Amino acid sequence: MSTQDRSAPSRPWLIALPTVALVALGWSGFWYYASNKAEATMAAWRAREADAGRAYGCATTSFGGYPFRIEVACASPSVDDRNLSVSIRAHNLAAIAQVWDPTLVIAEIAALSGISTNFSSGDEGEKGMLLAFDAATGEPRWTATAGNSSYSSPQLAKLAGREVVLFWGQTGLTAVDAPTGKPAWNYDWLFQGYRVIQPLLLSETSMLLGTGMGEGTRRVELVPAKGAGEVKFEDRWTSHDMKPDFNDFVAFDGALYGLDHNILCCVDLATGAKKWKNGRYGNGQILLLPDAGQLLVLTEQGELVLIQANPSKLDEVARAKVLEGKTWNHPVLVGNRVYVRNAEEAACFEVPLAKQSTGDPAKEKHREL
Repeated sequence: MSTQDRSAPSRPWLIALPTVALVALGWSGFWYYASNKAEATMAAWRAREADAGRAYGCATTSFGGYPFRIEVACASPSVDDRNLSVSIRAHNLAAIAQVWDPTLVIAEIAALSGISTNFSSGDEGEKGMLLAFDAATGEPRWTATAGNSSYSSPQLAKLAGREVVLFWGQTGLTAVDAPTGKPAWNYDWLFQGYRVIQPLLLSETSMLLGTGMGEGTRRVELVPAKGAGEVKFEDRWTSHDMKPDFNDFVAFDGALYGLDHNILCCVDLATGAKKWKNGRYGNGQILLLPDAGQLLVLTEQGELVLIQANPSKLDEVARAKVLEGKTWNHPVLVGNRVYVRNAEEAACFEVPLAKQSTGDPAKEKHREL
């Protein structure tokens, strides 16, 4: 009697599929590394250009091109050259880099929308006006000249023991006396683009001033000067790792958190040194939950993200899709309800809150997320 050998049928796909998956996973990791490298190269170039007097900006920025290219789309790009007093605006800009050489970036501008010259020189006659009105009657109280164009709002503050109104504009920071409108102090920091976010006051003698488009964030100290009520400003540090455009930043427990060109960044509050940069949230907005030590981020894509304020790393706690469409608005937290909106819709969500023990189970209360 003869025996016939029977071997198991060959299944090469069992080996091929894991191999393809590993290659795809490795290539994806390489692409994301190259994408971050290209973004860092562009950010460094913009910072160098800003130091040389040329500010480059985008209304929104998006990345794509996977798997073989890195593509950056910039909506409403702008170039402001304060050396030549020229401002250029366009509808779109596309930048492309090959994934194997992310430091070589080729950009193309489509459809110029305008070129202007002769920026405002900051002369007295060209400055904007601050207006104060009586809250009870609506009658005018005072007017004061303060900088020129800005999206930033007048801000009441107490600095160096004095009640002032701050205005953060193209020429720098202007402070006027709150009761009378008389000039108090000026901090000069010329910028030919637009400024949006509010000064962040750390104390009566220390503040953070943020500017996008490559200029960065600066910590400024107020120190006494000769003369009653006089102060002078001293720069403590300037960081190009934190360049907020119209996205507010928040300070908590010795660290500054904010969006630097759509990526969440953490900067040391004492030195301005970058601690970490991670997480793409678009042109979102940040709300600080100080009692919980957490950040509430509403992303440009309409996601609500809860993040632990950790100076060592990005630490996401929870994430949920809450809105459809482009979202640039601030979230608002009232009790256990979060209110969110964009140009398309508004929504309110109830959120679970961490318990705060009172010692009496019948009177258990809640505090922060």
